[in-house]
Amino acid sequence: MISLHHDFRAGYLSLSFSFNCFNQNRRWPGGEQAFWAQRGLAVCYVGLGDDPNAQAAIDKLIADFNDHPDFSAKISDIEEAYYTRIVNAESWDRENYLRAVEVWEKALEKSPQFSCNDPDVYYFIAKCYHQLGRYEKAIEHFQIVVDSFPQSDRTVAALFRIAREYNVLKEAGLIPQSEANSKIEQTYRLAVENYPDYPSSRKAAIRLGWLNFNRGQWVDAAMYLSLIHISEPTRPLYISYAVFCLK
Repeated sequence: MISLHHDFRAGYLSLSFSFNCFNQNRRWPGGEQAFWAQRGLAVCYVGLGDDPNAQAAIDKLIADFNDHPDFSAKISDIEEAYYTRIVNAESWDRENYLRAVEVWEKALEKSPQFSCNDPDVYYFIAKCYHQLGRYEKAIEHFQIVVDSFPQSDRTVAALFRIAREYNVLKEAGLIPQSEANSKIEQTYRLAVENYPDYPSSRKAAIRLGWLNFNRGQWVDAAMYLSLIHISEPTRPLYISYAVFCLK
């Protein structure tokens, strides 16, 4: 699971030490040590911000070890390193998102059966695609979270992000408004029907209530808005709107 590393600078010496160890191990090519050394080099270079060497190390890992049973897990480690860089960056840098996506796409190209068992990684890659303006690819990867990891805490968030991507596509005129609205409504319904106990589902219920209220479908609007528990810590504005519509 992708996690936050709050003090990146404090880990600089540790990364440097690891780099030296992995560089020594790489002198004996082939075998398990070489695989782990190559993975370690890639992660360390990414963490140190040495992009040319990071790219070289990643390319070698993908070229030489794409059939290793732990290949997918190590690609996930590299994506986590990029995630950490993005979290700790003092300013938005498109290149960090682009590099994370490039690693992902190279791994897929070299190993078509490539997949990982961590929904956080797919969620992260989807967000990278969003930041790069590739909204269809973002939807595709958020949908993997929904379809492959239905029990994950990320799933409801992924549903909301799918709705958001369709809204962006609609606002940009890239898909018909009717198609986007249908997809958005379908996504909110999935959140409400399949994940009723998640607080985020209350927000989906409110938005479905709003959509039906504005279409004059009062019964459906009342049904969705009645799912909101006013005693729960929901945004006051949402509660006020729900109460207004139900009056």
